[in-house]
Amino acid sequence: YTKMNMLGEAAEALQQGLLIDPQNINALTNLGAVFEKLKLFDKAIASLQSAIVLFPANARAHFNLGIVYEKLGRTKEAIAAYEKAVDLDYKRKDEILLKLDELKGNKKPEPKFSYGMSYDKKGEARLSRF
Repeated sequence: YTKMNMLGEAAEALQQGLLIDPQNINALTNLGAVFEKLKLFDKAIASLQSAIVLFPANARAHFNLGIVYEKLGRTKEAIAAYEKAVDLDYKRKDEILLKLDELKGNKKPEPKFSYGMSYDKKGEARLSRF
């Protein structure tokens, strides 16, 4: 549902899944992300914090929590959540480090990567990071 931008349906399906398995970390993390997209920030925070309580090493939950806090203007909490995601070696580490510099008011560094077009074996173009 999320990929089809059917966020209400996605939230409902995830909540139904959590009735069956209330400790499903992926469902809690995904539900938090869906609530964030729906601008239901309190519910997003609750869902993501539940995922973190169950599995503190869930870097994606910390990252998503940082997004929510940032959107709410809760900069200190956003920084703490992003830093925790980096500490846990989240796969989007470079992106988070740039975001942290920006939130901390540091001069925005030049990115260590750039974007360009690449082509797969079928000849289809896609945007890639180099």
